[in-house]
Amino acid sequence: MDKIKRVLKHENSQFDINVSRRSSSASTVHDSDKATKLWLGKDYVNWIHKDLDSADAPYQDMVDRFSTVRMPWHDIACVVFNKAATDVGRHFIQRWNHAKKVKASSKTSSKYPLLLPRSTNTPYKRLPPFIRDMCELVNCQVLRSCSGWSSGMQRPETSIYNAYIELIEHSEYYIYIENQFFISWCGTDIQNCICEALVNRITKAHQMKQQFRVYIVLPLLPAFEADLDPQKSGGSALFSVLYWIQQSLIGHENSLFKKLRSHGVDPSDYVSVTGLRTHGSLQGKPVTELIYVHSKLMIVDDRKCIIGSANINDRSLSGVRDSEIAVVIEDEFFHNSTMSGRDVEVGKFCYSLRNNLFQEHLGLSDTDYIQDITCEQFYKHRWVTTAAVNTSIYSKVFNCLPCDTVTSFQELRAYKALTSMATSDPVVARQQLMKVRGSLVMYPLEFLKNEKLINHLGAKEKMMPNAFWT
Repeated sequence: MDKIKRVLKHENSQFDINVSRRSSSASTVHDSDKATKLWLGKDYVNWIHKDLDSADAPYQDMVDRFSTVRMPWHDIACVVFNKAATDVGRHFIQRWNHAKKVKASSKTSSKYPLLLPRSTNTPYKRLPPFIRDMCELVNCQVLRSCSGWSSGMQRPETSIYNAYIELIEHSEYYIYIENQFFISWCGTDIQNCICEALVNRITKAHQMKQQFRVYIVLPLLPAFEADLDPQKSGGSALFSVLYWIQQSLIGHENSLFKKLRSHGVDPSDYVSVTGLRTHGSLQGKPVTELIYVHSKLMIVDDRKCIIGSANINDRSLSGVRDSEIAVVIEDEFFHNSTMSGRDVEVGKFCYSLRNNLFQEHLGLSDTDYIQDITCEQFYKHRWVTTAAVNTSIYSKVFNCLPCDTVTSFQELRAYKALTSMATSDPVVARQQLMKVRGSLVMYPLEFLKNEKLINHLGAKEKMMPNAFWT
């Protein structure tokens, strides 16, 4: 792998290349003051309330920002230099030239020239000082999911998937995952074995009596327009994706939780599945919305990580379907830390990224350094407890959906008819919301568990094969 310099990151819909800085406005759920709009036109969005339309009119609002709560966005990206950047450029050139060959007609071919890669790299010393000062020297390898249709390759490349499996299998202390989807290993319809690799690693830790944790952060709902009521139109795409995620985590006999239990493992001792939520005020009233997790990130042991575009599903990982790109990063410089009560060395880059994310999710300051995330005190009494308390407050104040207490559509309709504290007593609601810390909440594993969501697809969606959703 090549040595490069690196900076971070794209967080909650704003670019911020300093890993230690976060924008306080990124999680705001409103923008109703016309004089001080932060999100113009279609940047003010709530995907579940309204899907994209009129894309050719970017400055035209999709929703009424005076009545519709904005859905904040959480994402991770990185910047690479030197040989890794050259590889990214060559990947683009390969795809461009293949598309020209396949799609450009003889009449338009001259408008789209074939590209040739450059053989030179930008020396590190020529980078702007403000970038150099915020970089870390690491080992880096560019990864891809691509094949004949996307890049003209004779054999599919699955290096992103291979890297995920390898890092999981060789993890020692913890695995931290943020992803838009988690659809893996729930029967013959799913081909990727990310979930199986997690089960095997956790079972090994259980048998060897090792302290080992898996943190999974997902969006509370898929970002598809829906009313969450099958009696009304729409919602088929959301129900379908939600069905496959639930089957992967807890529903299917080969799901993550059920497979662990079959091996004599209590999932709660090793796995935490959470989401992100925030709150604010719209037209003087308390409001809340989920923070949509769009990241495709895995950090292992504060020493290695994968950052890219690939979701945890077959579409992103099989190589022959969606085309994806990512980087696997391995630290070269280390400092002392603690894992499972033992002195260890952790990487400067991976540790800083993971620590920054935990500070944000838990509502901590930049001076709160979180080292041992495998110990019982942190895992159960800090991470899980914070998520559980925040979930309880949001449920009490807003009657939030999704939630574990709603397991059927009948219960859903009754729950939506309830008057929330935010409506009946906004003063007390605001007092309760002051107790919320960060944005971490529990993922509702029991939501609509008594409904086979895939049976509620619309006519068009039912015509699609399962592979369309997975």
